[in-house]
Amino acid sequence: MKMRRFIILLISFIMILPMMAGEFSHFFWKAGNNDVTVYLCGSVHLLKPEFYPLREEIENAFAGSDALVVEFDITKMDIGKIQQMIMTEGMYQDERTLETTMPAEYYQKLGKVISDCGYNLEQFKMQKPWYMTMTHSSLMVQSLGYRSEAGVDMYFLNKAGEDKEILQLETPESQFRLLSEMDEQLQMDYLLESLDEIDDFARNIEEWTQSWQQGDDDKMYELMCDKIKSVEKLEKFYDLLFTQRNLTMTDKIEGYLQGEGKKTYFVVAGSGHFLGKEGIVELLRDRGYNVERN
Repeated sequence: MKMRRFIILLISFIMILPMMAGEFSHFFWKAGNNDVTVYLCGSVHLLKPEFYPLREEIENAFAGSDALVVEFDITKMDIGKIQQMIMTEGMYQDERTLETTMPAEYYQKLGKVISDCGYNLEQFKMQKPWYMTMTHSSLMVQSLGYRSEAGVDMYFLNKAGEDKEILQLETPESQFRLLSEMDEQLQMDYLLESLDEIDDFARNIEEWTQSWQQGDDDKMYELMCDKIKSVEKLEKFYDLLFTQRNLTMTDKIEGYLQGEGKKTYFVVAGSGHFLGKEGIVELLRDRGYNVERN
């Protein structure tokens, strides 16, 4: 696998499943303030091409927007810089390896997961826990036929072409840094928890994507948020991955709503960021904006 494609796959997974696409509800909201309109589109970062086009209202809203806003513009990321960050922040820099830091039974289970995806764990054992969680999950999603190039973000980035302004809520560097700077025990706890759930991985991915298709708030929140929040030792992980980032994204979106002149923004972010009382939709409502489900 070429390094660029592998990195894109890994980054796409951060964020973290066949009927006619036009029949789906999805997650889609509209907010307005004076002459400014902001559409909020819940994304799944890895999908299959047959999920497109999306519902007509969503496609029309995008076509009429002046700017596309994504978590980060993956088409313009500095691969060299990300590679350097992986080497310095994603790999052990001393005598430690996953083989020496993980419980033996989990290392054995991880080896089988990597082997089933067509690789040898030996080539990955220098990865730190946060990076290995991304690696094995991304490889498994890819083995199920899902592709980052078919994710909702990439779909709209490709449609935007040269016609729309592209804005970012975050950067790939900030997402990598968020994970790499976590306490190493928290990183390991999340890796081990992901391996405990490995037997249900394919079913969870299918349920996750079906909940996105159907716009099922409760199911999506259960799969993306409750499963992490229900594990006491992962509460800090949830706070970093969702709560704090939701606040940062909401600040950016509010900045668009407070802008002058007539302008329409089409915001695409992971569906889990919009849901729950700590999600972007409720945060905007708490700040006095009218946000309607479309």
